[in-house]
Amino acid sequence: MKINFQLSKLTLLFILLLWVNKISAQDKELHIDKMEQMRKRAEILIYEKPDQALQLADKVYHSTEEDKNLTFAHTAALLAEIYSMKGDQKKSIQYAETAKRTYENLDKINYSVDMSNIISREYSVLGLFNQAIQTNDAAVSLMKSRVEKESNNDNIRILALTYDTRSYIYDQKMEVSDSLIKYNELAYHYAMRLKQTPDNVLYQQMSANNIVNTYLKKKNRSEKEMKRAFEILTKAREDEKKFPNKKSEAYLAFNFGNFYFTKENDELALKEYLNVLSLSEKVKDIYLQRDVHEMLALTYSSTKNAEKELYHQKKYNELSKKIGLSEKQNINTETTKIQEAKEESFFKTKRNLIITALIIGILLLISIFLGIRNHRKSKKEYANYKKIIEKLQKKEPIVPPVAHGVIEKNTFSVPQDKEEEILQKLYAFEISEGFKNKNISLSSLAESFNTNTAYLSTTINANKNKNFNSYINELRVNYIVNKLKNDPQYLKYKISHLAEESGFSSHNTFTTSFSNYIGVSPSNFIKFLSKESEVFADK
Repeated sequence: MKINFQLSKLTLLFILLLWVNKISAQDKELHIDKMEQMRKRAEILIYEKPDQALQLADKVYHSTEEDKNLTFAHTAALLAEIYSMKGDQKKSIQYAETAKRTYENLDKINYSVDMSNIISREYSVLGLFNQAIQTNDAAVSLMKSRVEKESNNDNIRILALTYDTRSYIYDQKMEVSDSLIKYNELAYHYAMRLKQTPDNVLYQQMSANNIVNTYLKKKNRSEKEMKRAFEILTKAREDEKKFPNKKSEAYLAFNFGNFYFTKENDELALKEYLNVLSLSEKVKDIYLQRDVHEMLALTYSSTKNAEKELYHQKKYNELSKKIGLSEKQNINTETTKIQEAKEESFFKTKRNLIITALIIGILLLISIFLGIRNHRKSKKEYANYKKIIEKLQKKEPIVPPVAHGVIEKNTFSVPQDKEEEILQKLYAFEISEGFKNKNISLSSLAESFNTNTAYLSTTINANKNKNFNSYINELRVNYIVNKLKNDPQYLKYKISHLAEESGFSSHNTFTTSFSNYIGVSPSNFIKFLSKESEVFADK
């Protein structure tokens, strides 16, 4: 009986251990499910609320780091994408490499190649083109062998994306080379092999837009290449009708407009661009709205419709400004949310005194920071002022030859003889101070040069490295800076008078342009110059 009793105890212990292990396994499974749901929520929030998505993904990452399971790998990949969006390429690469290693250990090769594509893209953004190409070469080689062994939809899609990544690398070099066209064509070729589903057709249209953009940006392109671009666009439009998507339809129409604009068919270009304007407003794509207003202004300039050109140029400027302020507004919004959350927690927590002390400390630090920043800003403006004065004394260009604002895209080339003729006329225009005419416009200057707006715009873009508005405004600013330095009488004039004399339409436009190009506000520039004049006068 004693033996049987001992056996019964062992049996009960064994059953108890099994039960505990089962409960533990169930708890772990529930935990993994919870983390996966949280990851999917972060994935949904990535574009609308990237900071909230980052917080969720970071929590999942650390909760699953020990297991190194598929949820952990997907989360590392998600963090790589979020940091890429935030412009932190180093962290993006770090998380992509972690995800890549985990996918490889889990034998998820296609996911691993996806991470190679992210790493290659981030390297190219950092200007590390050799590393980008080396990483991409390995990914291409791997996917080509997988497609040869098993030509399924997923393998073909990843290979197409890998070639698309290669074209992205060459595109980052800011040059339209044969290599860029080659890899765009390869990406398009494999994209078109995919089975037509809504998602695949959307990717095919993106690939079509990429290659058409490349052809349109190429200088001295052949008629054969233009025909190829039109064929690709036509095919994409036919496929889009099978699986309608307003955003895709809008971008295809925009490229059709660019195609016709390049061919100087203003009537068809306007038809496409006006359609894009309507569609972009429906899908609320502010970037496309800005771009199409720019192209409408150029097209109406070509047709000499000054009223509509001015309207769309104004809309383009408004949207450019709105986009520029967007990031700052988003930061302010997130700061407000954080502050509201702090205020709410203040009344719910028992640590009111600690939080109050922290807030006071933070406010004190902020006030100190603002004081230091204002002091540094003043020092920086004075340093910029000294640099300008030195350049004037050395007779060097005041504004360095870099672009300010949005540079117009070169969608076609200008014949060399015509380009040289335009450059000679621009030189004469600068010497004669024609930029002081506040009514000067791209179309009026093109007409006085006996050329078209497209040729003039492209020549300025290629040789001055800026768009027409930046070119004119910099000439005006240079003119006023020289007057202020060399004619003491100008130091007594009001800002509005200086703006009017140099050709600016308003006081605000002049102040903004002057500050952007010189790095000092007009009032501070005059103040610094006046003080130096007084010092020399006393001596």
